[in-house]
Amino acid sequence: ILEEGNGKCKSIVQMPTGAGKSILLSLLAVASVKLRDEGWLKEGEEGGERDLILVLSPLDRIKLQLYEKLTIGGGYGLIIKGRRRRILSLPGKPAFITCFVTREKGRDGREVGRMIRDARVHEFCEDTVTEVLYRELTRVRINEPRVLLLCPYTLGTELRNRRLTSLRERIRTILKKRLLALMVDEIHHLYSPRNKLGKLVQELAEAAPIAIGFSATPLRESFQLIGASLGDFLLGYPLYSEDLMKEAAKRVGKGEEDPVLIPGLKVVFYRTTHVLEEKLRGRELWQRWCSKRVEKYLEVLLKEFRKFFGVSLRSKAKILVLAPNIREAEVWYKLLKDRFKEVKVFVAHSELKSAQKTIEEFIESDSGVLVAVDMVKLGFDDPNLDALVIARPMRSPVAYVQARGRVLRWPTQDCPKRRKLAALVLHMAVDERRLARMLTNRYLIRRVESGQVSKEEARKGDFKGYGYGSVELKTKDVRVERLGEDNMLLPEAKRPREATAEKRVKMESAAGTRSTILGPKPGQLALASLVVERGRWRQGWLARVKVERGKYVKDEVCVICFSPDEGKIYVSFDARKCVECKCLGQFKQVLIECFDKLSGSAPVSRWVDCVLNQLPDLPSEKIANGGPAGRNSKASRSTRDRGN
Repeated sequence: ILEEGNGKCKSIVQMPTGAGKSILLSLLAVASVKLRDEGWLKEGEEGGERDLILVLSPLDRIKLQLYEKLTIGGGYGLIIKGRRRRILSLPGKPAFITCFVTREKGRDGREVGRMIRDARVHEFCEDTVTEVLYRELTRVRINEPRVLLLCPYTLGTELRNRRLTSLRERIRTILKKRLLALMVDEIHHLYSPRNKLGKLVQELAEAAPIAIGFSATPLRESFQLIGASLGDFLLGYPLYSEDLMKEAAKRVGKGEEDPVLIPGLKVVFYRTTHVLEEKLRGRELWQRWCSKRVEKYLEVLLKEFRKFFGVSLRSKAKILVLAPNIREAEVWYKLLKDRFKEVKVFVAHSELKSAQKTIEEFIESDSGVLVAVDMVKLGFDDPNLDALVIARPMRSPVAYVQARGRVLRWPTQDCPKRRKLAALVLHMAVDERRLARMLTNRYLIRRVESGQVSKEEARKGDFKGYGYGSVELKTKDVRVERLGEDNMLLPEAKRPREATAEKRVKMESAAGTRSTILGPKPGQLALASLVVERGRWRQGWLARVKVERGKYVKDEVCVICFSPDEGKIYVSFDARKCVECKCLGQFKQVLIECFDKLSGSAPVSRWVDCVLNQLPDLPSEKIANGGPAGRNSKASRSTRDRGN
């Protein structure tokens, strides 16, 4: 791309929700630094050095997710998980240092600014984000690339304070001179290059040799915003969710590894009719809260959930409800709490100070119902979500594709979606059948995912709720009529039956070879898979032996390290114990000991034979006597550490 673009790359990355955009963004940041060091990129203005990677994200919640991935990619920084903090420092020189600047309310209610840099959290009370950012850009630097995580509104110049406006103009000038790469997450959120914020992003994209936008549903204006031609995707083509679902169906049918998306999806459409005491139209119906409407929707949810998954709401399941306004979200919360006392119920909206904390608690929990309005429209990522209830009008195809993407992730735990191999979406406020047919049109969904929809078709208002809902909607009755359903239950998505003969599946990768032996196993290890993953080791190679039970539980049996030069085998198990094997017979005995601890008194000779079949380059004769003398030797310690 750089060769064809004369040292420049302007493109869009389109991937469905949950396909790994944040990981790819981190890898592209590392690649940008490496390409700069090798002289592939165009030099800065006036011979200036390009050492800044600017990552723009619309919400702090998304910035925190990106910060973790960028810190891991750079190889140095502070990893924050709730209240836990730990310093990550990988061997060698870091690829870049990630800097995160934000301003939030502290415990006493006052706004406190925080900047995470050099594995430390710096707090500032009186200074603004603009002042802190300017100091960071103008301080002495020692030729080290930096990643700046910012909200695009931080760079705007629409301020009443002239001093801050002047500082922001200086910041923009510095960025244009030193910008190495510009990466814009959720680029469809900026919409058009005609507004002032869009023009700012467009100017930065022109100044940077690398400019990439990320979105699951890019708009036509997104390509113009980043300086790319229409349909110019970094991967060469868009990743359609339907294609990934078909691939998932084939992989599940063959018993291979966990896919990216769930193979099936069922969408049920309902029409809501209000019998009113006064004349109201359109938005006014949803700007007011209505308890009767919530009761009807809850009855539909209980009936459809049991009909599709075969279990009740009290089972281990996770559901997301999109309410029309804040007061109606509170009605949902109270009604669910009263009727299902054993079910965890969460509510998150802009009026709650702890809304973000509530969303994180819901994501970390194994079951529950989350009721939200606008807090989950961007940056919400929960792979274990079983069902979605859209309890408000949503006519935009872009908003619909974004919403349904919340339940398409392949789950990481045992849940109704994983057992059914399909997710459930209930759209409760569809006006007519024509709209239902439009939203489920495969061609229209592909148009949305390939960036062929303009901002007029996106209907910006459908991304938001309908305000606070301070007035109650007075109705005589609320009728909910079933319009129809759309099924994407692919016939290939069937769980494989228990294998009667041994089957091997090999997957070659740059990291090594993964071999899986499927078939009935004796004793307590029945209905399990033995996995041998091979990878590189600085003195030879290593192999990790694992047992997968039902694809939900993975137990690591041991780690085998072999040095061809020294002719020695080391087996690490029980977290800290490392054994040096002097002959192949001793090696077999150690493996038997490892499997015995996992499976009790069951015979495990077949498991040992399977492991030996996957390690053909082990010496068949007696292993050399030379080499490390015992556990305290240098080679033995390094092997033990690597195994642990």
